[in-house]
Amino acid sequence: EEKFVTRAQYEAALKEVVQRRELVKVANDAPFYVDFLKREIATHYSHEVLTADGYKIFTSLDLQLQRIGERVLTDGLKRLEEEYPHLRSRGEEDRLEGALVVIKPQTGEIKAMVGGRDYRISQFNRVVQSRRQPGSIFKRGSALPRLVRWMILPLHGATRGRSGRRAITRTSTSGS
Repeated sequence: EEKFVTRAQYEAALKEVVQRRELVKVANDAPFYVDFLKREIATHYSHEVLTADGYKIFTSLDLQLQRIGERVLTDGLKRLEEEYPHLRSRGEEDRLEGALVVIKPQTGEIKAMVGGRDYRISQFNRVVQSRRQPGSIFKRGSALPRLVRWMILPLHGATRGRSGRRAITRTSTSGS
């Protein structure tokens, strides 16, 4: 049975006061990337194993590209809103969102990931959580499998690129 909102429910919902929430404090320079990495690692390793066994995690993140990506996304969205004001339907609170991912095509390394306009306002990562079509820039089946393979295989000890560095290495916790 399909359930629809009645006119009375709709009117009542419009009158409700929505409580504002505090902005999230950002503790690192690539919060969407770090959140994604944490979720991926958690699917393979428990928190206890990662903290007790002395693992070090190396990533392909390039902070310079990350900062450029954040600036490009924010500036591009602002420009779109200025040039096409009809894209913003409800004032300052209703801003356009977007996502950006920089992938090194030769290796599939994720060099930068910007999952939205402002992590402090929304932690929804549009790169990996959104279900919308990315457009014709991606060809079916080419980007996502490489993206996933790059993130997961190194977690199981596969070497990364020509450098031979591992994504996770174990260090001694005994102090010797």
